[in-house]
Amino acid sequence: MLDEDSSLMARRDALALALPAAINMLWKCRAADVPPGHLDDYVALGWMRWAAGRLIITPQGAAVRDTVIAREQ
Repeated sequence: MLDEDSSLMARRDALALALPAAINMLWKCRAADVPPGHLDDYVALGWMRWAAGRLIITPQGAAVRDTVIAREQ
């Protein structure tokens, strides 16, 4: 169970680190450049949601993005 939990935490951390780039790719209409499975995972985590046929970032996703960007500075 601990290995599974740490694996899920590592996946979540990796997704968080990749989130700013994924958002940038979506803004540039380049969703195909986002690694496979990431968009589905972002929706499952509640960081993005579908609205009117497009993905938008949620407030929770914006907070994750802002945290990642702040750590990088």
